[in-house]
Amino acid sequence: MASIKGGLPLRKTRIDPWKDEWEESYRNEKEKLKEVFKEELVDIFHIGSTSIPAIGFAKPIIDMLLACLHAKTLHRNDFRLWLL
Repeated sequence: MASIKGGLPLRKTRIDPWKDEWEESYRNEKEKLKEVFKEELVDIFHIGSTSIPAIGFAKPIIDMLLACLHAKTLHRNDFRLWLL
């Protein structure tokens, strides 16, 4: 495995052609998160390269930003998020 100065290993990053299914994956995950956070949730945003079809390529990871009424909401639901 290749490494950079200091001996840290380099990770390979997979980049895929943009796919319509990423938007569907986002919607599915958004619904699961709405069930966890309920009334504490302000909004959920699809961010990152999978949210922008015009880019044409993206890392196949659905990035999401959650806005909650209180930061403690995320910590209170930490275990429930791991179960998703």
